[in-house]
Amino acid sequence: MRRVRLFKESKGPPEPPQLNQSGQDMLTGVLSRGVWERADPMWWRPGALVALLNVDRMIQFNAATGHLMGDHALRLIGSLLAIYSDEAGSQAHTFRIGGNEFAVVWHDATVESATSAVEQARAAVEAMGLGLTVRIAVSIIREGETPQRVLIRFDGFMHEAGISRRNSVYIDPELSLSTLTIRDALLSRLCGQPWPEGPLLDALALSPALDVLDVGAGDERLLRLLRARGHTGRLEGLDPVGGEGVRSGMAHALPYPDASFDVVLFVRALAHMGWPDTALRTALREARRVLRPGGRLVVVAHGPEHLRATWRALGQADAPVKAAPEGMGIDVRLPVSVTGQDARALAQSSGGEQAVQEHRFPVRDTLHLTIRQQTL
Repeated sequence: MRRVRLFKESKGPPEPPQLNQSGQDMLTGVLSRGVWERADPMWWRPGALVALLNVDRMIQFNAATGHLMGDHALRLIGSLLAIYSDEAGSQAHTFRIGGNEFAVVWHDATVESATSAVEQARAAVEAMGLGLTVRIAVSIIREGETPQRVLIRFDGFMHEAGISRRNSVYIDPELSLSTLTIRDALLSRLCGQPWPEGPLLDALALSPALDVLDVGAGDERLLRLLRARGHTGRLEGLDPVGGEGVRSGMAHALPYPDASFDVVLFVRALAHMGWPDTALRTALREARRVLRPGGRLVVVAHGPEHLRATWRALGQADAPVKAAPEGMGIDVRLPVSVTGQDARALAQSSGGEQAVQEHRFPVRDTLHLTIRQQTL
């Protein structure tokens, strides 16, 4: 295990986290709670990975061994977490946010590297021989979340099934079950707006009074963005998993009466309906049923093959991928600059590995959003 230098001894009971001129916590040397709460946009960004570490039974440890030993333990844990976090990504920020709580924010780490880092930190604390263990949770900063809101959400993680066991690491299912969230977060950072929801809503320019159904709504991100933009019409989300603000249901049997909505959105959702084309036809037939006369069906495709299959399911001849009939399609192209680290992260989020030649980066690329719509 890595040897970690002990900091100079302190005397008396541990002080609450303080902010000195350098922004460091005066006990442990990592960044302070004050820096955390300021949420500097240079490091506090939607889509960044974030971990929270809680030292188990710290009060009992102080009572049994004394506060001086407790101070030493906190210094060691802060150092270990900072060391392993730095190895996971070149833009790691480690904080002490409470008496026995630490946090890390990464800009450029993958889920795998961040998970490995906190697991190594957990094992190192256990191996210190002091009888201390830690609980760690890993998640992502969501759109519009404040540092305080993240702490509240993580408090829920710490009490969920499994994480209540000491000496454990909990991975938010949003990360472990959906790498699409991570990829979108990275692309959002690259283009400077929520991807793909921001460019999509800009291109559609929906009237704020329309009633909208988002099929395959996931965590309701697109609908939340619509509300933030002042949308006043009815907004409904449907997803097989369901969740807060999202109704549980399937695209092939929409649980809504006929002519219920002005707009139905399938944002990269039809690709999960399965092939052959009959599965797509069933979902699209249901969408047409719940649309009002003159309503809009909007399909955002994953790529050329999925676009062709969707177009056929709409009963149309194969549409050109690069050009759609007048008024029938929207192509959004956003230039981005991609670093070598970005390229690796994108490859890993898609389940692959990328050998990157750093001297070729950064490179200019384009995010391409293809939208096909019909007035029914």
